[in-house]
Amino acid sequence: MADLSDVSNMLVAELAAYLYPNGTSNPVSPVVNSKAKVFAGWPQPEDLDADLRAGWGYISIYPLDTEKQLLVTQRDWQAGTLAAATITASVAGQVVTLAGTVSAGQNVAITVNGTAYIVAAQNGGTLSGIAAALATLISADVPATSNGAAVTVPSAKTLAASVGTSGTMTRALRRQQKVFQMTAWASGHAQRDQLGAAIDQALSPLSRAALTDGSVGVLHYSRSMQDDSMQKQRIYRRHVLFAVDYMTTQSTTGTTVLDANVTIVGGIDVNIST
Repeated sequence: MADLSDVSNMLVAELAAYLYPNGTSNPVSPVVNSKAKVFAGWPQPEDLDADLRAGWGYISIYPLDTEKQLLVTQRDWQAGTLAAATITASVAGQVVTLAGTVSAGQNVAITVNGTAYIVAAQNGGTLSGIAAALATLISADVPATSNGAAVTVPSAKTLAASVGTSGTMTRALRRQQKVFQMTAWASGHAQRDQLGAAIDQALSPLSRAALTDGSVGVLHYSRSMQDDSMQKQRIYRRHVLFAVDYMTTQSTTGTTVLDANVTIVGGIDVNIST
């Protein structure tokens, strides 16, 4: 789920990528012509003093108290990443043949005359073992045999096979707008101005940014402020504020549907296999 730390980390990543387009092996940023550190949180006074004296500049990212809840229009579960199947099942006539590699987290289904028979694959299992298990389930209703990785159902009027896996599902619990303060810290006006301008240039073109849970944050520029209240300590700051719209999400694991049963009240039972 996306929370304050995910948004902060996204802002850190975007600013670091802008300051160091060629990587950080050279600590001097080609954008601001000085060494720069970008981090979430607030600097420690002793580290700040030592680093500024050594020529470093800081950009800190900190969430402010300013927040408002936004309208959520969709709270249903949405499909996310689906694991790829390593088992395949093909049908030729009245024979289903399995192939591939057996691993846990997969379900193999054979649907005979509209009725699905499903076996879960296990780590260390074999294709022939899955075929034998399926044939045993099917033979409780209609004749079926297995030979190696093949299952034969001689009397099948309709025959289908499918393989299902598991994947992630995500839904929005709420959506909020939070203001984040990016602060440039420097030992002089010129370095402060360069770092402050870099914040603006890095984030202002970025209307949308991906978060680690797959959702998207929407950025809105808010305001900027110069702060020379610590100039006696030779610390000069610029605060650049952006509001970020993001979702707090919930994730879970689900499996693909291999057999769906729909009951029509007052009518007949319909079995739909997918």
